[in-house]
Amino acid sequence: MIIFFYPYKFDIQNGANRRIEFLSNTLIKSGIPYKIVNHSVLMDTLTPFENKLFFIGVRRLVYFLYIYRILKNDNVKMVSEVAFAPTWLNNFFLQVHDLKAFDSTHSRGGLLRKYSYYIFIKLASNIIVGAKFVKREISEICHISPEKITIILNGIDNHRLDIANTVEAQDIIYDFIYVSGFAQHKRHDLLIKALPAGSKLCLIGQDLGALDSIIELIKSRDGEVSVDVFNSVTSDFELFSLIASSRYCVFTSSYEGFGIPILEYLSLNKYIVASRIPAFIEMSDIINEFFDVDDLNSLQVILERLYKTQETRSNDMLDFLYHGRYSEDSIARKLKNL
Repeated sequence: MIIFFYPYKFDIQNGANRRIEFLSNTLIKSGIPYKIVNHSVLMDTLTPFENKLFFIGVRRLVYFLYIYRILKNDNVKMVSEVAFAPTWLNNFFLQVHDLKAFDSTHSRGGLLRKYSYYIFIKLASNIIVGAKFVKREISEICHISPEKITIILNGIDNHRLDIANTVEAQDIIYDFIYVSGFAQHKRHDLLIKALPAGSKLCLIGQDLGALDSIIELIKSRDGEVSVDVFNSVTSDFELFSLIASSRYCVFTSSYEGFGIPILEYLSLNKYIVASRIPAFIEMSDIINEFFDVDDLNSLQVILERLYKTQETRSNDMLDFLYHGRYSEDSIARKLKNL
């Protein structure tokens, strides 16, 4: 039995949720039994003592105790992004999306989070990452043998690809679309400032603390550009429909561990513009153009040209999603072997 432990509330816009759902879905064909333990499942399985700790706010200790209790069973393996855990156990697989905790520019935590994260990564017996550069950073920063770290890429499972395929050709409503949570490091500000006059933008994502400032920036360009903001979408079909109704897809983040929306853009064979950061450089064969995240002008030049010329993706890269390195079958094999 494999348990995917993600003790938070599920939301369709959350990249971590999608990662957990994708990895678990890849196991269906393999016949390996698995279970996803999210917030509601966790609350139903806590002991009375763990329940008391949870409600007085000591959640990380609760996660630690729960994981330790479950992994006493040698027949159970657990995959989790929760670092405050008995990571040294051989049947625990720590999933590390990125090392934002060690970067003051992007981290949402303080010194305690940074050093506790370091210790539990350092102690980990098994680490799963989604990109080569994350493996390299962990090995260098935490002084861990690369042999402990396994790269398992993200992808889009076949069920979501089928949904994307059911989206019929759409009239183009938006010139540009950006799917990502509203956080400072996502650099929505760059995109809004770089928009060509007269263009229309669609933004989709959860508010992670930056939405208010983004709305103010949008207001400052009122009359020049048009921007629709979706703080949530109701289904994958709605998400893919909005992508289909957009001419170009953009990702302006200054730091990512992977970037699942890039693959969602690709599933509809869209022209993709992305920031030149390590995670995206590893995807250079499916991204059409890069810009320097510290250079607003470089993004402006690209968007102005695209807005005027209405270019399209000339090469069909969908094979990467169906049969290549991002395919469900390819990733299922790696996860099963691990």
